[in-house]
Amino acid sequence: MSVVWPPPQTLHEEHRDFAESADEIRRVADAVGLIPLGELRERVCQVYERLTRHVIPHVMAEDQFPLAQVTGRLEDCAPASDPLTRERLEIARLLEELDALRWELAYPTITVPQEQALRRVLYGLYALMRVHLVGEGECICDLTGGRLAAGS
Repeated sequence: MSVVWPPPQTLHEEHRDFAESADEIRRVADAVGLIPLGELRERVCQVYERLTRHVIPHVMAEDQFPLAQVTGRLEDCAPASDPLTRERLEIARLLEELDALRWELAYPTITVPQEQALRRVLYGLYALMRVHLVGEGECICDLTGGRLAAGS
C-alpha cells in the first residue's frame, strides 16, 4: 500500500497558511494591553479558532503521514522527527493554556498578570510554530532532494 503525500504546491500552501497563522498570533501578542478588551477578546478567540481548525489538523496529518512513510526509510527522518514531536506536544500544551486564558477574558477587566500570561502563551505559540515550520521544511526538503526548496 502506498501513501499519498500532498503534491509540493499543496504542501507549500499549507505551510504558507500555517505561517500566516503564526504571524497573526504575534500581532495579537503585540496588541495585548494596547487595544480595548473587547477587541482583544475577539482577536484571541479568532486565533484560538484558527489554531484548533488549522494547526491541530496539520499536526494530526503529520501523525497519519509521517515523513518516514514518504520515503519508506525511518532513519531518514528520525533525527528531525523527534524535535517535531516535542514541538507539537508543546504547541498542544500552550493551546490548552490559551483556551483557559481566553475564558478569563470573559470578565469585564483584565489584570496585569493575565496580560503577561497571555503575551507569554501567544509569543510561545508563535515561536514554536515558526521553529516547527522550519524544522519540518528542512526534513521534507532533505527527503525530497530539495525539490521543495524553491516553494518553501
